[in-house]
Amino acid sequence: LKAHNTYIKDYKAATCGAAGYTGNTVCKTCNTVVKKGTTIAATGKHKTSTIITPATTSANGKVEYKCSVCKKSVVKTIAKIKTITIPSTSCVYSGGYKNRRLLLKQAAAES
Repeated sequence: LKAHNTYIKDYKAATCGAAGYTGNTVCKTCNTVVKKGTTIAATGKHKTSTIITPATTSANGKVEYKCSVCKKSVVKTIAKIKTITIPSTSCVYSGGYKNRRLLLKQAAAES
């Protein structure tokens, strides 16, 4: 009996939304499937996320999720910030104490 000279046929990488396949091991000479492949489970989620526009108290933001395998990207909305809670105690800012109202005005001016 002569050993088969094989290659992998029908390999498909799994992506965020679709299952993959390891591929069949096929003989180059006689085209016989020596070993059937198996299913690779879908990853189920995108691998990386990047904030395009941060959400603020006055506007929604946007975030992009991108799959490192299929390169598909999805942009989703980040809801605008409805409330900001500031602790009732004093806040430390750059080593000095400032009141909460001043800190809120400074944060608004910087954004």
